[in-house]
Amino acid sequence: MNPRVLKTKVEEIPGAWIFLSAYVKNRKESITQLNTAATVSFVFYNGDIAAEWEPNYGPIQLFERGEEGEDSRPHYVFPFVKNNLFAWSQMDVEREGLPEAFINGDYKYIFAILEGWTQGR
Repeated sequence: MNPRVLKTKVEEIPGAWIFLSAYVKNRKESITQLNTAATVSFVFYNGDIAAEWEPNYGPIQLFERGEEGEDSRPHYVFPFVKNNLFAWSQMDVEREGLPEAFINGDYKYIFAILEGWTQGR
């Protein structure tokens, strides 16, 4: 588990979680203060499968729980995920209207799309 990632369960939607993490956006040359930014991700868990979408830049991604020592890597969604470099789609983000749903606060819709991904859509 990455201690820099806050995981918050969405109580109204079983399987739905929101992840939050911070990063340094940039440093201004003459100012010592950090310019921070946040990353927010929507994650839907369905057993050993999880789907994630990060609204600013991300495609929809699918992760399958792995075990240490298999063809897997440490990850923030599960302790280890199986290496599957092709389990994502940027086109589905637009096709499914996720940016509009995010702007409109239609979080149930976003999680419904992610749930579909965990069911093999």
